[in-house]
Amino acid sequence: IESWGKLAEICQAYLRKGRLVFIEGRLQTDRYEQEGTMKYFSKVIARQMQMLDKKPDEEEPVLEEEVIVED
Repeated sequence: IESWGKLAEICQAYLRKGRLVFIEGRLQTDRYEQEGTMKYFSKVIARQMQMLDKKPDEEEPVLEEEVIVED
């Protein structure tokens, strides 16, 4: 998953391995050559992110936080 701008800053500040999130965006497939063989990979270019789990030190459910970045 790849994000840019303000959304990238928010993801860097709040997301950690194991966090439950919803990501919406577009798929992009890229390619590169390695040892004479073409390799392909796909990634999601994030446009919107919602944090779905609660903060670790809170006991009460937390409302979803939503960030929408327009291209």
